[in-house]
Amino acid sequence: MNQDDLDYDEDDYDDYLAYTAAMTETGFTEYVRPAGEYTSPPNLLWINGSEISEVITGRTNEEFFDSLPLGVMFAVELVPEPGNPLDRTSIAVDIDGLRIGYLLSWVSAGLYDEVAAANQEGYRVLAQGRIFEWSDKRGILPVKENGRSERKGVKRHDVVRRFMEVRVTRSGNVAAWLNLPAESRGNDFFDVEWSKADRQFKFQAAMSNVLGDRSMIVCSCELLLGTTEDGLGVEAHIDEVHVGTLRPSSRNEHQDLIKYVRTGGRNGYARLERWPDNIELLLMIPELQTLCDQRAPLWADAQQAKDLAQETERAERARRAEAADLYKGKRPDEWMPVIERLYRSGKLMEALDLLIPVTKAHFESNAITDGPITSEYTKKSAIICRKLKDYDKEVEVLEYLLAQDKDFTPSWAITRLARASELRDLGAQQIPAFVECESFD
Repeated sequence: MNQDDLDYDEDDYDDYLAYTAAMTETGFTEYVRPAGEYTSPPNLLWINGSEISEVITGRTNEEFFDSLPLGVMFAVELVPEPGNPLDRTSIAVDIDGLRIGYLLSWVSAGLYDEVAAANQEGYRVLAQGRIFEWSDKRGILPVKENGRSERKGVKRHDVVRRFMEVRVTRSGNVAAWLNLPAESRGNDFFDVEWSKADRQFKFQAAMSNVLGDRSMIVCSCELLLGTTEDGLGVEAHIDEVHVGTLRPSSRNEHQDLIKYVRTGGRNGYARLERWPDNIELLLMIPELQTLCDQRAPLWADAQQAKDLAQETERAERARRAEAADLYKGKRPDEWMPVIERLYRSGKLMEALDLLIPVTKAHFESNAITDGPITSEYTKKSAIICRKLKDYDKEVEVLEYLLAQDKDFTPSWAITRLARASELRDLGAQQIPAFVECESFD
């Protein structure tokens, strides 16, 4: 497996080109920030969160951007541009005071208010950035020592583009961090771990009253113990309004948060966000937060390397699974006609002697790829065992089937195992001669 074997989504690249064209169409006049629109605040706030976003570049300091080396970590400044006529929530990406592009519009729309709020609190918002070159045939190109891309294998007609990624955070996290007490947040930004409240449909009216006409708020809340349908849980209150509940057996895994409240903690933060069809409530406790470095995102080159390694691993597993599926050089489906003929001619032991290893090969093959298993071979083996009155063997093959996947428990196998166990325990001498045997079909 090599990079030539990887498929690249041409539709994604077409979308990129269309968006870039909209940002840099012919006749587009580069926005010039008026004096006083933005002045770098004195304090630094690095939002090294768990998200990677691409930067749209073009028609703004292109020569400077093209001169920057690959494989280097840059400090980029996120600059709100409220006066930009193309997008009033645009966030420019500056390096050394020069704008080299913009965050994608859907990213800037979520971060704009929070970056502006950080600026007002005296924070200059910075992020890490890296530049890459990408080929439609080779993917992310390797970087040479001189900071330029290795073009070996890239042909003249191949599409090659230069782009930048920046490490940012999800909307709401900067607002949450800014709202934390100074002693809780420290000086280093971190992504906030939110817990999603349960049964939110019951609290839509209460949340709407608190949210008002705003699209999102992050505010303090009071957490109180309360009784839920499945035990002692936690109630969230904003200004004495009950806006949500955390259940102990929730799939959202609230154990740590509930434990915090049961041991006396009461203060948390709530995030209310309006979506087209509902309002969502997320909760957070400062004392339970961890630095986002533990879940750092992957840059484009690392993501490509990971994808390539996974593809190689999948191909290797498929090869091993294909080899494991063979018994004496044949696949199970190739053995079945032979086994059918043996069965119909009354050669039950010979049929069973083939079915057992064929079934084992099938299970071993699917265990390698974690693929679905079929119970067909086991069912045929169990029918033959019942005909032969070999109940020990029937129990064995059925238990072997059920042991393969705890989530795969066909009802016929459970019923048949119970009956086979009963017959085995009765003893062969007590078994009526007219025990009915199923058809092999």
